Amino acid sequence: MADSYTVQKSLEEQSDDYLFQNRQYSYITDSNSGSYNQGGQVTLELSGISNSGKYLDTNQSYISIPIVTTLYAVDGNFKNDTPENAFAVSLKNGYTSLISSLQVECTNNSVTSVMQYSNVMMNFKNLTEMSLDDQNNYGASIGFQKDDVLGTTYQSTASSQGLGTCNNVIKASTFDPSLGYGKSDFNQNKGRLERMKCSSYDASQTGESVQNLALTGKSYCQTDGLALGKVINYYSVAHLPLAFLSDFFAKFPLCKGMYLKIILNLNCNCSSTMTVNAAGLFTSVVSSSQNGQVPYMISPINGGNGINIQSATPVTKMELSIAIARNSINSSGVTYSHPTLSSVRAYCCLYDMTPQAEQMYLSKQSTKTIKYSDFLSFQTLNIGAGANYNQILTNSIARGRRLIGVPQIAAAFNSAGTSGTIAPANSPFSTCPNTTSNTPITNYNILISGSNLYQQNVNFGVEHFVQELRKTGSMNGGMSLGMSSGLLDQLDYEAGYRFLVSDLSRCPSEASDNISKSIQVIGTNSSKYPIDILWFLEFEREVTIDLQTGSLIA
Repeated sequence: MADSYTVQKSLEEQSDDYLFQNRQYSYITDSNSGSYNQGGQVTLELSGISNSGKYLDTNQSYISIPIVTTLYAVDGNFKNDTPENAFAVSLKNGYTSLISSLQVECTNNSVTSVMQYSNVMMNFKNLTEMSLDDQNNYGASIGFQKDDVLGTTYQSTASSQGLGTCNNVIKASTFDPSLGYGKSDFNQNKGRLERMKCSSYDASQTGESVQNLALTGKSYCQTDGLALGKVINYYSVAHLPLAFLSDFFAKFPLCKGMYLKIILNLNCNCSSTMTVNAAGLFTSVVSSSQNGQVPYMISPINGGNGINIQSATPVTKMELSIAIARNSINSSGVTYSHPTLSSVRAYCCLYDMTPQAEQMYLSKQSTKTIKYSDFLSFQTLNIGAGANYNQILTNSIARGRRLIGVPQIAAAFNSAGTSGTIAPANSPFSTCPNTTSNTPITNYNILISGSNLYQQNVNFGVEHFVQELRKTGSMNGGMSLGMSSGLLDQLDYEAGYRFLVSDLSRCPSEASDNISKSIQVIGTNSSKYPIDILWFLEFEREVTIDLQTGSLIA
């Protein structure tokens, strides 16, 4: 192989291709006029791009969202000037956690389905399609590092770590087998710590001026000097590549004249309030969020784990909030504005082709049909421990490709301390919904128009990981050593990435594929606690685009 490569490399012709005479990034500001109080909805209308006469490359375009996250000590004080407190707060995995739903319109035609928990499928795509090199290269830019799930615990009573499902520990501990599985050196979420290396940058500890950080748009943390020991602020610019948001953008060809409109419903303008007792233990948590999920996490209290509170005036109540561009929803009465951006922007990559290249490009294909993945979402709620479920998800869907289930501890069971219960996705202590509960599902099957997908009902375990999950989204189906991708291994699956994945794409003919079918799921919750399951049904959509005018032909 090496000898052959050497010869081929020597024979390779070297020439210059003059395809583009110019490339530039042009940004469009959102249409919100600085108002983000309506449930965190952001509208981006790219009409200026459609009239530019340039070719748009959506694979290199992205959206930038200025985020202000505020931790406020309502009662009591944090320990002032303590470097540890810079690690008090982080976002959940990936800037896509900020998104609740996404809608894309082309020439006033909707080309994506609007569904809550769109971020779950964006995260699933990263987990199953990225390689380790991809994670290393893109991770810091998109706020993504796979969560370590071996550290997941369940706290039924007051604790310094949190309440209910928790996976927020960032401090490594010494191995002690007497503590039991998952209680010693396994308890660290290294992925969360890795993400915090960017977001928890504390200028006061490095001597760098915050003015320089603001000019460059670097994410950083700052203790508010107006109220010493009361406020910790995080200023971030979340970069969201369009190709990571929707398969439509990933498949979109170079095209000019296309009018695009993007509507984002964000998991912002939400807050969580936590009470703490005299021993420094979380006793309750309540989250206020319109979309049923919060995009942030809070660290454990004391012990070198992220939050250090004063002993003289200990914190008994704290509030964590997040907002776009400026945080005025925190209880301190102070509005904290992002120092770099005051609005959401779409940065569009635009090309000027050379006349020869453009002629060649349009002569080969003046129109292009793209086939891309879209999703519908469903829920099966409060499946009791040991209980069976049987649900028709849809009576009519064509071109089904995959069904993905995301099991989580039921909201009615997950402890919120003295406040009652809380959905894991709505908890600042949990990595959900980017991770799942460690939930065994047995007697599982999918009925497609009444016919079983699996010959026999499936007990999800190692066999499912090998047969379905490891292959999905992976280069070459994960069958070629050195030429595969995906970040999940068997241990990840068994500990907290128990996605239910089923391939629906196998079909005898195109005619059969185009026939609408019903999708029904059956199974048994074999865990010790009730669960909810989020279902995502992937199906194929198709549009034909005029590459010169940007109009939709079909």
